Order: sequence, then C-alpha cells, then structure tokens
Amino acid sequence: MSGRGQVARSEQVSAGWSWQYRLALVGLFAAGAVPVFALAVNHDVAYILYSAGRVLNGARLYTDIFDNNPPLIFWISSGPVLFARLLRISDITSFRVCLLLLTAGVLGLSWCFLRSLAPRPSPAHRCCLAAAVFLLVAFPLGDFGQREHIMLILLLPYLLGAVPRAAGRNPTWRLSVIAGALAGLGLALKPFFLPVWFGIEAYLTIFKRQGAPWKRLENVSLGLVLALYLTIIVLLTPEYGGAMKIAAQYYGALHSPFLNVLLSPGLFLSLASLVAFLAARPAAGDTELRRILVVATLCFSCGAGFQRKEWAYHYYPASATAVLLLIVIAVGRREKGEPVTRRPRWRAVLSTSLRGLGLNLLALICLLFLAGTLVHLRSPFYAFAGAAAAGLLLCVIAAILWAPPASEQRALRRASALGGLILAGLFALTGAHAYVAWREAGTAGSSLVVQLADIVKRHAPEGPILVLSTSDWPAFPVVNYTGARWSSRFAGYWPLPGIYRHVTPSAGPFPFHPREQVSRFERYLVDSVVADMMRDPPQLVVVDMSECKYLFRPARLTPCPEQFGHFDYLEYFSRDPRFRRLWAQYEFLADLGPFTDLGRFNGNGPYRIFRRRASPRPPASAPEAQERLDGV
Repeated sequence: MSGRGQVARSEQVSAGWSWQYRLALVGLFAAGAVPVFALAVNHDVAYILYSAGRVLNGARLYTDIFDNNPPLIFWISSGPVLFARLLRISDITSFRVCLLLLTAGVLGLSWCFLRSLAPRPSPAHRCCLAAAVFLLVAFPLGDFGQREHIMLILLLPYLLGAVPRAAGRNPTWRLSVIAGALAGLGLALKPFFLPVWFGIEAYLTIFKRQGAPWKRLENVSLGLVLALYLTIIVLLTPEYGGAMKIAAQYYGALHSPFLNVLLSPGLFLSLASLVAFLAARPAAGDTELRRILVVATLCFSCGAGFQRKEWAYHYYPASATAVLLLIVIAVGRREKGEPVTRRPRWRAVLSTSLRGLGLNLLALICLLFLAGTLVHLRSPFYAFAGAAAAGLLLCVIAAILWAPPASEQRALRRASALGGLILAGLFALTGAHAYVAWREAGTAGSSLVVQLADIVKRHAPEGPILVLSTSDWPAFPVVNYTGARWSSRFAGYWPLPGIYRHVTPSAGPFPFHPREQVSRFERYLVDSVVADMMRDPPQLVVVDMSECKYLFRPARLTPCPEQFGHFDYLEYFSRDPRFRRLWAQYEFLADLGPFTDLGRFNGNGPYRIFRRRASPRPPASAPEAQERLDGV
C-alpha cells in the first residue's frame, strides 16, 4: 500500500479513538508526572547532568571526567543543561520537562502506528497505549531518567511499528525513518539491548517473510545512526576505548552470582508474561502485537541478564513489555467473523492440560515474584510494586479462565469493560505511586541527602566537596541541589572492589597491595585523587565509614564478609605520603548516621565529615602528583 493511501486510511480510522479516551490519556500522563517531580532525582542521573555541565564548560570526557558510560548520554544531557542555563532554572527540572516532552512525542508516534492496524481500535490497543503512558511516566519512580528508561522511550515506536509490518501493513516512510532513528539512539545508549533489534528483525524476516531486513527503512535509519555514532566516538572521544577496557576489567568483576540474577523480580515478571502468552486463548486481532511483545520481553530479559547485576533498573524494560503483554492478553478478543476451527479430541485435551499447567505455573510465579521482591530489595516502593504486579498477574489469570462469550457483541462488551477496569487501575496505580513518592521523601536515604546538603550549604556553599566512597551517592544529588563543585574526576571509586575482588575474607587488617606492587590503573587512581585535591582542594570531605562498603558486598542476598568491612578509605589513601600531607589540613566536623536501612544502598554509615582548616599549610611537593599522573 502506498504512503498516501496509508495516510488516508489513518485519517479514516482516527475516529475510532474517541476524545474521551484521548482525554483519559492526557489525565493519566499528567497524574504520572506528579511522582516524577515529587521524588529526589536519581543519583546516576544527577551525576550525568553535572558532568554534562562540565562538558559544556570545556571538560574532556574520559580525561577530566572518568566514567564507564558511553558518551551519548552526556551529549544528550547537555541539551537540558543548556536549556536550563538559558531559562535560569534547575538543570534537574529542565531534564525532567524535556524527558516528559520526549515521552509525549514518542507516545503520539506510537499512537500513529497502533491506529493504522484496524478500521476500529480494539480494546487491547487502547489499553496497550494507556499502559505505555503509565509505564513510561509513573512506573520508573526513582529510576526516572536512567539510561534503560530513556532507551525504552526511544525504542517504543520501533516495537509498535513492527506490529503493522508483521500484519502486512507497511507504515509510511516518514514514520519508519523516525522510528528507526529513535531506536538507533536508544540502542546506542544501552548496547546490551541490541538483541531486541536482532530478535524483532529475525521474527519479521524468518516467520513473517517480510523480505530482507536492509530493505526496510527503519533498519536503514537505525543502522546509519549507529554507524554515525561510532564514527563520532572515534573522532571526538578516542579515550573511551581505554575506559571500556578498565570497565571490563574492574567493573565487570562486580558481577552478581548467576543464581541471584535468576531470582531477580524483573525476570519473574517476564517469565509470568511468557507463561500467560502460552496459556491464553488465541485472539487473531492482537496476535502480532502479542508476538512482538513476547520477542521484546525475551530479548530485554537476555540483555539484562548479560549485565549480571541485581539492580532493578536493568530489568525495567523487560518488566514494562511484560506488563504490556499481560494487559493485551487480558483484554484480547476474537475478531468479528473469525472462524472457530474444530480440533481433534486428543489435541483439545492436550491443549487444555497444558493450559491448566501454565495457569498453575503463572499463579506460582505470582507468589514467587511477590516474595522475591519483598526479600530482594527491602524497599517500600519495591514492596508496593511487587504487590501491584502480583495483583495484576492474578487479574490476568481470572481473565484467561473467563469462559469465552457466545456472541461477538458480548465479547466486545466484556473486552471494553475489562479495558475500562484496567484504565481505572492504571489511574489508581499512578496515584499510589505519587503516595509512595511522598512517603519515600522521609526515608533514611532522603534524610541523609537533606542533612548532608544542609551541612554543605553552611560550611562550603560553593564547594568544592569530595566523598570517599565506591558509590556516587550521596554526593549526587547533593552537589546538584546545593550548587557546590565536585573535586574529583571520579563519581565514586567503584574500581576499588574490582581491584580487590580476589581478597579472601579473614580476620585482621585489610591486605592492601604494597605500593611497589600495585597495578598501573590502581596507581593512576591514587595519583588522580592526590592531583585533584591539589588542583581544587575540597572544603568538605565526606568519608563512608560503613561496616559493609557499597559494591564490596558480593551479592545482595548474602552477608557482607567481615574482611570487606575492614576496608578504610583514609587508611588506604594515607599510605601515599602526598595524601598524608594533604590530609593534615583537615579536621573532624561531624558524623551522620548510622542509618538502619538506606534501601538499595549497602553503606548504612556513619558518614564522617571533615572540613579544611581556615589557614591550611601549603602542601610540599605539589607538582609531584600531576607529573606522575601525566606519565600514566
């Protein structure tokens, strides 16, 4: 079908999307934005925004700023930071507004793909788009703005654009090019999820006989974006290659045990959606939408598993597409005039038995998901998310068990009623998310950020400050909220657990590597700390004194080895005489904590704060650190 014919057809079917439904989507979007602005910004997002501002000021990525993230996230974040400077608003507020506007545009593009599927939109299509609004806006909560979140936003038009392609309806060339370009940016942000692209194209090429992948405009656009991105990296940031090697050697050493990865709640939800897909009655009108979501869920789960981490936001894309699949299954119905084929008795009995087994497995997964979420992350938000997801799965089971109606009109009424209930449930979940956001504002993690920000405003309003920790939290978002400068090229000293990953837990002092036997990178890390403190001496230094340091704990579900609790940052860096001379300029100020539970952060404190004396003595041999650093 020609592009002009497709546009005319889209205009004819647009009447099926009533103004009441569109108003409900706008209301759902607005309600979902409430928790976005109610919660504190994510620490990773805060650091990236601060670093993007430094890049705009002339800092060099992977030299003045050492990080293992690809450069695209810093370049993209530079836009909201520049916009904030022009309007003189907070860079955090600017980032949130820009991301919400991007989400609104992506949802509009996804709506264009869905409305081209049928002369009249099915309840499953309506609920799918409404659920996408909830999942992209309200559902991420504290992980709003993470790379996985932005990646899914950019990839959604490509996923939904594959549905009409699989059904034999080619989208317009403009929609295809835009969807492919957005998907290319999304996959460039998170290359671990490239299997999603390969999986969708393999399904279209092998199972749907849609021709060679390189002949589809969305693939041409996507491939060009990735090729251009790689070229720009080689030309502008060749240092990223060295950062990748270091990340593979030390960051990759922090992998969680394989069993812990399998017990992640996000994988339970993905497995539940796959079992529901196999157990549900077929609905021809939504078959391709279901299959595309199944492929996406499988590939997102594989991409999350490849990273070998237990962090919940790695499983966010898989969880989101799994929820979409469950909703489409729950609201699915047979199309009018679809023939009901008769099957042999033995095949019907076998199908019924397998379906019953699948439903029992689905119910068991509901309970495992809820239990795993409560035990795995011990956070009010994740406990609520686990309960809500388990309730959703139970509703899907009830919908699958619902006997098929005798007539098409009764089927339409049932699907519409169930779709209305799901839409109302999404509104309720959005309100509950806003309530959870308000409750989490008083948790220990937020309390620590507020207390530390108050101390920074009183003793170092313009900074710089430094936090000796393996995490970029709580330094970020404290730096963003106070306007203080950051005194290090590292967000957190995350390579240290990887450097000492072979240490065997035992009693006694921590066995630090002798200075003459340290690796080249460990020497660079110590030298960079000294050089950064000489270049821009921090007015406040916060030291994580937790018994179990963040990332030193090998697994979230295992106890922290006693030996790792003995790792002391001051003792480690004070082995260098230059650091000892610098540290003589600081005096104790206060202790914060310990806190009973900081959610997903393993370091519960106390956090010891030191301030620089008013008239410090100049350090001896100041150029020595910079000369050694330049040599490395």
